[in-house]
Amino acid sequence: MSASTDRDRPGAAARAPALLQTAALLVGLAVGLWPHAIFPSESPSDTGALPTLQTLAVSHVIFVLVIWPLMLMRGAPGQAMRPGRVIATAAVYVLIGAPFYVAAAWLGDAGPVDVIRTAVYLACLAPIGLTAGAYMARGKAGSSWVLLAMLLLAAGVPAAHYIAREFLAGAGNAGWLWLLGPATGVWDVAAARGGSVVPRPAWPLAIYLLAAAALTLMLAVIGKRADS
Repeated sequence: MSASTDRDRPGAAARAPALLQTAALLVGLAVGLWPHAIFPSESPSDTGALPTLQTLAVSHVIFVLVIWPLMLMRGAPGQAMRPGRVIATAAVYVLIGAPFYVAAAWLGDAGPVDVIRTAVYLACLAPIGLTAGAYMARGKAGSSWVLLAMLLLAAGVPAAHYIAREFLAGAGNAGWLWLLGPATGVWDVAAARGGSVVPRPAWPLAIYLLAAAALTLMLAVIGKRADS
């Protein structure tokens, strides 16, 4: 069997990203176990409970927005969006990630509601990671801009929040940047507080889903042009 055929199989396509997801989740869990080695003394980790669920969720956001799209970009064009591929890949990721979330919740005194709420948040991010990777795999014009947008979403928005808070305090409240950035917004979502399984506020998730829908539409247009 050829290497290209192996790459097109769902199991083979999910294997490398699954290993990278495992590595990312291990790092996130480890950071939560030793928060004082990473965070400043005045950080929100000084509440008694370990922030393991929060640090795990942040590492998972980075995987979904940056690592996963880059792995999809290396695949065959059009393969990532096939329903069978999506279902198989999602199942692999859930099975691998579940034990990490159980451990993180137990170590951080978080409850099932907190885990479910965090999972819902990440599930709303998955479509934009999937569509970004599928778009870049086509090698069309604008792929570099899509990659730049994903990097800005993962790291640029938190950096903008820090700069606005520390150096532009007089310009107004920059709290919306914290909520908009997935890596920062998920920190609040994953906090052990019980309550609802629905992440709040909902407007950042609506923006992510609309961006994924726009990329999906662009992929559909590209596919029709390729077939014509």
